[in-house]
Amino acid sequence: MTNLPGADSDNIAIHNEFAKVVQYTGAGLTAGDVKAVKSDQPADPFQGAGSTARMIRFEILKSALSTSPEKGDGIVEISGLDWSVIDITDRDDIDAWHLIVERAA
Repeated sequence: MTNLPGADSDNIAIHNEFAKVVQYTGAGLTAGDVKAVKSDQPADPFQGAGSTARMIRFEILKSALSTSPEKGDGIVEISGLDWSVIDITDRDDIDAWHLIVERAA
């Protein structure tokens, strides 16, 4: 985290405002409930007409997981959508993990 006063509590407050409960499997959990903020945005552009690729990412506070997440970990939304982690970014500046996912097979 940053050394700014209140940065930790501000980040947690923002996260809690937008987070929804998901079931996480991996990082020491088996279908454990954690709070995650989901974002859906355009993926990096690629060559070709009709580019419609999307990037789905979940932000999970590090305090929610007992160990580091790994590729292949699972996230299930309350709606039943099942995701598999394909990329992990350690966001030490906000004490969170950014997990890019794809639909689970």
